[in-house]
Amino acid sequence: MLNFQKIKEKGLSFRLVWDLFVVLIVITNLFLIIFDLTYLLARPFYFKYKREITKLYDPYLGIEPHRTTDTYVKYVDKLSLIERFENQDLLFSELESVAKIIGSDLENLTKKTPNKNLEIFSEDLMRISNEANRDVRITAQMDLYRKISDSIKSDLNLDDFNALTKKFNHFELLFRIRTTEGRLEELNSIYQEMDQQMVYLIEENPFKDSGQAHNYKRIQSVIKEEYLRIANGALDEKYRLLLEKQGYTRKKIPSTAVAFSWFWRNPDMGLREKLNFFDEHIRVYLEMNYYRSIDLDGNYVNNFFVLDAPFFSFFLIELIVRWIIAIRRKQYMAWFLYPIYHWYDVLGLIPLAQFKFFRLFRIYTIYLILQESEFTTVGNDFISRTIKYYSNIVKEEISDMVTVQILTESQEEIKSGSSIEIVTNAVNAHRDQIKRIAIAKLGNLSTERSEELVTELISHILNSKTGILKFIPHMGLREKIIRDTVYAGFFALQKTSSAIANSEDGKVTLEKLIDYILDELVASAKDPDLNELNTNITIELLENVKNQVKVKKWLDTEL
Repeated sequence: MLNFQKIKEKGLSFRLVWDLFVVLIVITNLFLIIFDLTYLLARPFYFKYKREITKLYDPYLGIEPHRTTDTYVKYVDKLSLIERFENQDLLFSELESVAKIIGSDLENLTKKTPNKNLEIFSEDLMRISNEANRDVRITAQMDLYRKISDSIKSDLNLDDFNALTKKFNHFELLFRIRTTEGRLEELNSIYQEMDQQMVYLIEENPFKDSGQAHNYKRIQSVIKEEYLRIANGALDEKYRLLLEKQGYTRKKIPSTAVAFSWFWRNPDMGLREKLNFFDEHIRVYLEMNYYRSIDLDGNYVNNFFVLDAPFFSFFLIELIVRWIIAIRRKQYMAWFLYPIYHWYDVLGLIPLAQFKFFRLFRIYTIYLILQESEFTTVGNDFISRTIKYYSNIVKEEISDMVTVQILTESQEEIKSGSSIEIVTNAVNAHRDQIKRIAIAKLGNLSTERSEELVTELISHILNSKTGILKFIPHMGLREKIIRDTVYAGFFALQKTSSAIANSEDGKVTLEKLIDYILDELVASAKDPDLNELNTNITIELLENVKNQVKVKKWLDTEL
């Protein structure tokens, strides 16, 4: 792209540096615009393979996980946590770790905002942590956390309270599943909540608003395929009865809800196996679904302008500067014509999403900047030559198709005989004008042109060796006789013609003569034999032109 030899010879100039800077800014802005315009279409790809992009850009479009699908995923995460801490030693180790974190948080909060209740709870927690019996210690901690949660809400700011409550809830869940009975009870409770959430999800269909209905169909297909492999009347009845006990009318229980209810309770699969299947085939489609916030004006949130503001400011200033320079250099007839010639730049600066498309026209501006610069090879590089070569091919092929079509239609017109009618109508329509011009020309014959014709005629006669002239030996006498004779005859004819054309009777006679000639021409055109000959000749000529047009000249052009 850059002509390094030229740069080496002349050195870096301000113009080159500025042009490259503008090109860089334009390309960056175009990339950002294209990214924004295609983001929702490409989001599933980003979500699967480059999730950090969605985490970064979703907030600009007001995108957040949809509550309905996100709640179901959180239930699955609870199951995963229960499965993870099935090992008792790992479970109690986690309980003690969380208890230490809570104790440390309470101590820090007491220092941050001195409070009598927090001090008491911190002291109690310190005393409990010294209890040697693990079960007694954990039970006492759980009782204390419940008291703390109920009494310190008004003493803490919302963020601190929520962070602490989250740790309390985690400790409480671990506390509940520390026994086999508690673990089974917790699993059944989660399964029931998942049943209810799945029924609600199916009824609401949250995939529809985000344009991901195909993902919903995918989820249904995957789970039903698993269920139908072993499903029978008794099994279906069992799980429909289970859902019916939760308050759903049997006729309104979706088959997908039945399949999910069976899947999580299926005794033939371990919980880890179920979680792996869910993670592999279903999780990503639930997590990918989103809710998009709506502005007060009823449109979807789009804060692209925050990212675009620096580019907008730069292009606005650049446009004003270029406009001032154009006025000083008098590049246009009037000062206000500059924005008209650069309409795409002006429209691209309108801060509305619908006008972002016009920024794409800056690709052409980039090309012109680089092409005009002596420090680049744009316009003569391989890419430019390739584009030009193939664009010329396309233009030639299209123009050839149009030309051949026109010639073919002309041939059809000639074959149909309508062309004769067109010619005769044209002649008859302009008959009076033809007579008027012919008589005017005859009455104003050019003397200069007449002398040229006479001189040419005399030269031809003098060079002739036939007739009576061969008996006149003297060349000068021969030339005089010929010149006098020709001039006398020609100018007599000229005067006679002018006299006829300038007299009323002569004009009438000439009009009749011209009418006769035109009538003969029209009659000749309608003669079948002559018409057929003319038709064949004209069609053949047009066919030759078509064959010439069809020749692919670009085949002889090198890239």
